[in-house]
Amino acid sequence: MSGKAGGVVRHFRKNKRVTVAEAYREATERKRLLIRNAGETHNRLTFIAHAMRELLRDDKFILLLMSENLDTIPRKLAARMERTGA
Repeated sequence: MSGKAGGVVRHFRKNKRVTVAEAYREATERKRLLIRNAGETHNRLTFIAHAMRELLRDDKFILLLMSENLDTIPRKLAARMERTGA
């Protein structure tokens, strides 16, 4: 009887180790993906801030925005443009 119980415990421990290792691999892969996506998002935001900065130097573009009642921009974008050298 003790032989069977020991086998069950060993089997459970082996499966638990595999499960923990798999969970660790999955968690690290999710974190890698999150970091990669954050980098892509950062690059896009930098591109948008630069493009907006360039467009806002054009008086005709500003007049167009004003004529369409679009003469305000989100605060966070304005702050980003200021930080990157508007």
